[in-house]
Amino acid sequence: MESSGGGDTVDGGRYTQRYFTLITIRNGQAFRMREYVNPFQTYKSFGKERWERVVAEIAAKHNRPWPASQLPDPIVLPPLR
Repeated sequence: MESSGGGDTVDGGRYTQRYFTLITIRNGQAFRMREYVNPFQTYKSFGKERWERVVAEIAAKHNRPWPASQLPDPIVLPPLR
């Protein structure tokens, strides 16, 4: 799926983004969603350091280990440098 969105930021800026979303279906229900965006648009609107700090806080609070009941994630990202 391809979509676009955006809006005003709390700092008085403007955020615009184009999204590419891949939804995997299993047994007729959405099972996994991956969303791809242009990070430079995000950095431009919110500031790179601020965005990375806020995302790290959210990830630390909400990320969970991959469930043992599910097949391993077929997408493997390269390590960060």
